[in-house]
Amino acid sequence: MHLLLLLLALVLVAINTFGAWAVSRRKPPVARLFLLAAMLLTVTAVAYAYRLSEAFWFLLAGTLLGYLASFLNARLVLGKVEWPNHLLRAVLLAGALALAWLFVLLRYAHAFIHVTSNRVRYRQPVFSAGFVVVVVMWLLLAVNLLGRA
Repeated sequence: MHLLLLLLALVLVAINTFGAWAVSRRKPPVARLFLLAAMLLTVTAVAYAYRLSEAFWFLLAGTLLGYLASFLNARLVLGKVEWPNHLLRAVLLAGALALAWLFVLLRYAHAFIHVTSNRVRYRQPVFSAGFVVVVVMWLLLAVNLLGRA
């Protein structure tokens, strides 16, 4: 579990660093907020590496700070932004990202079964689950594209 949360913290560091770079010329205060979130999440990754008990709270604070920076950036760029809609978009994006990684893990499991025992009765459910994940991702894309039309 610590390794998974460590990787999550590092992914969030990359996302917040990209956010800081993306808005650095137009909105330096928002870029500083993204960088502060990235720094806090870097501390979180180190805390998870050393298995410190405070790491979860650092992760929560860094995630909330990154969300606040993203919300302020959207508010400044788009004008009126309602926080529940912004939070819903963030949750849907995180869900789509989780589905994509789930598909990758299912493909690795499918390949592992194929290379080792190659029993179709074990391999077929893993393949079917991956297929369902891809269909759900396509449906999310379709809903997103139809919503913008």
